[in-house]
Amino acid sequence: MTIPYRYFKTALLIIASGYLYSCNSSSPAPGIYKDAGIPSAKRNEFHNLTDSLFAFLKAGREGAIESMISRDLMDNNANKRTRELVANQLKANKYSLFDDYYIVPKPGDDKFLNAKADSLGLRLDSVARETYIALYIPKESANQKMISLVYGKFNYGWRLDKIELAPYTKNGRAAKELFDRARSQYARGYLVDAVNSMTGAIECATPSEELLPPDHSKTSALYGIIVNQANDKYKFPLVLNNVPGKPVIFRIGTIEMKDGTYPTISYLSKISIKDTAAVREQNNAVKKIIGNVLKGIDKDKKYLVYYIYNEKPNSYTNSYSFDITDKLQ
Repeated sequence: MTIPYRYFKTALLIIASGYLYSCNSSSPAPGIYKDAGIPSAKRNEFHNLTDSLFAFLKAGREGAIESMISRDLMDNNANKRTRELVANQLKANKYSLFDDYYIVPKPGDDKFLNAKADSLGLRLDSVARETYIALYIPKESANQKMISLVYGKFNYGWRLDKIELAPYTKNGRAAKELFDRARSQYARGYLVDAVNSMTGAIECATPSEELLPPDHSKTSALYGIIVNQANDKYKFPLVLNNVPGKPVIFRIGTIEMKDGTYPTISYLSKISIKDTAAVREQNNAVKKIIGNVLKGIDKDKKYLVYYIYNEKPNSYTNSYSFDITDKLQ
């Protein structure tokens, strides 16, 4: 019987990968090794594992992927959806290594590693004899999502024991930068922007469960203050009395675009959205006063997006909008 080439090729890949899973250079002394501090031969093995994993994820080769994962991960139903999301990210973006760690425990001495892990901002939670953690981020993306991989050395070889995908940056800024930006915006009275930046800071605060979570007390306290002040200052629906036709703002939100996350304003207009010329004319009047109504919303950003409706959308009706993206920079 002749074996089709495509199956032969897949078999070779799985066999080659299996060799990598079981092919281990000698383990170094107990400790936590980071980045270039990881013995080069060992690090090359780990990188080859991940190269294979990413190739299989992008190609959708479930059989090959399952040959690389641990028994516990195999039984985790939610893991399959995470793998699909990671595969989508890998297809859309070029990812590169951010940090990696190789953990070799000292038998019977947990304190030996815990102190070192704390100093590296690393959270240790592994059941394997040895652990390798790799964190990847996309090279060119304003809204980065971090891929976290945790490999464990089990009695049946090295296997992927955990895979995660979580926000790392918004508009090119990580959690601390977003928090600092929110404080600056709040000090200038830019309440809408401050809420959005603080929301981004919270979303990006834990890009990986393998990293120690930051102290959220200051972030949560300031977030509560900003949100309460914004709610007190801006009451919806908000009528724009200084604009002809008096359009009514009923919602402020954000939209994630390819090069960042930007604010959106949804408002009701009495002008038919089919009359696009008249709608644009009214929107030009809105643009002139929006910075006075919502202080700072038209400052320090590339875009501000308007959704213009004749009827307020809800879960029972299909309300159409006319959308205008204002390029601010």
